[in-house]
Amino acid sequence: MDHDFESRSWADNRAHFTSFVTAFVRQIGVAFDVLNARLYDAPWDRRPRPLNRRDAR
Repeated sequence: MDHDFESRSWADNRAHFTSFVTAFVRQIGVAFDVLNARLYDAPWDRRPRPLNRRDAR
């Protein structure tokens, strides 16, 4: 750090910052997984949803 006043602030808040960055990157990965699943969705490979008794009437 260039300044002494920044070093203590960084030491106090680095755990919060790194956990935020980790969560953000993880959510980006989840978003890409969802988009990938939608892009390569194959309806013939899907398992059928179980029918409710109300739907069978």
